[in-house]
Amino acid sequence: MHLDRRYQLTAHINSGHSRWALPFHDTAVNCLVVGDGFGDAGTVYLAGTIDGVVYNDFSITAGYLTLNANTIDYTAHECTMGSLYSMELEPTRPFYRDREGNADPITRIGVRHLDVSYYKSSGFRVRREMAGRADKDKTFAGDGTVTATGKLRANLNGNTNDATWKILSLPSVPKRVVIPSIRFDVDANARRDG
Repeated sequence: MHLDRRYQLTAHINSGHSRWALPFHDTAVNCLVVGDGFGDAGTVYLAGTIDGVVYNDFSITAGYLTLNANTIDYTAHECTMGSLYSMELEPTRPFYRDREGNADPITRIGVRHLDVSYYKSSGFRVRREMAGRADKDKTFAGDGTVTATGKLRANLNGNTNDATWKILSLPSVPKRVVIPSIRFDVDANARRDG
């Protein structure tokens, strides 16, 4: 399976269940999401073991994907199928610039919080990883759709010498996340020791 390949397939009804003939046989396919424009848009069907939970919403056998428990007719629906993977975004750490605009690697930057903007998104989490401390998360759960637009304030303080901040997808939520900007609220300490 290739992330850069797109196939448009039409479902057929087989014994009351929607069924797609796949152009490949790939048992790694474990997710089917109903597309926009329908009353059940955003519905997620899963298969296999994901995050330790066993799902049996559909099965793939002999080059066919068949919905098991659902009898909705998806022959006129747009659906996306593929493999779940985790999103992890690590923004560039803030750094100090002197009056001439040159980077100053000596001045320490302390992060108070992050403001993460999201646009037409589902849930995600912000994580701070810091040497000598346990990871800390702030989660935006969303409402199960991909329509939320706003800003999440993550009070995950630390200094840029020891900490790293990341944006992560939520486990088992294969839905769109759009992060147009991240704003760090910081303090600079230009004190030179020694």
